[in-house]
Amino acid sequence: MIHSTTANPYAPPTSALEPPQPEADASTLVEFPWARIAPSRMVLLSLLTLGLYSPVWFWTQWSAIRRAEGDAPVPIFETLFGEFSIIKLSQQVRFSAAQHDSRLPVLPAWGYMLVAFTYSFAASLLEVDTWAPAQAIAVALPYFLLLSAFLVDIQTSMNHLIERSDPGRPWRSGITVWTILGVAAALAAHATWLLL
Repeated sequence: MIHSTTANPYAPPTSALEPPQPEADASTLVEFPWARIAPSRMVLLSLLTLGLYSPVWFWTQWSAIRRAEGDAPVPIFETLFGEFSIIKLSQQVRFSAAQHDSRLPVLPAWGYMLVAFTYSFAASLLEVDTWAPAQAIAVALPYFLLLSAFLVDIQTSMNHLIERSDPGRPWRSGITVWTILGVAAALAAHATWLLL
């Protein structure tokens, strides 16, 4: 009698079969470098500081990008010249959103530049600095809201991409010492301006 050492090809499997692993979604493999900021916080701080939150937002986002790229997180140029650096930031967000079939920013970044420069030109032409402070604030408030709308639009697209790739990433929505100091300094500057 001859014993065969080969396995019977028709025998049922003896071990449990593992189900096929689903392929990873491309959007989960990408880590986006931006800070996740609540849009409501952006609007509130923009109004409280009468527009002085915009440079803080640029600093926060560009610091995060530079850290992700391995550079020193001191984005002085991008913060001081936000009217120009918003173009590059918007292009990064648009490119990533298009690649990952996500929400695109609705407002064009050049609109931020247009609003900022138009207001600066109109304010100097109308000599807003000679107006009563309440009048100047009343004229400037819609401008600050419009500028923050551009930033909120970009931030919303960033948040959407971050939510898809890293839903556990914490929000930068807490009130920090720097936020309190920044708002206090802005309010003190505005109060001094109103009193003079």
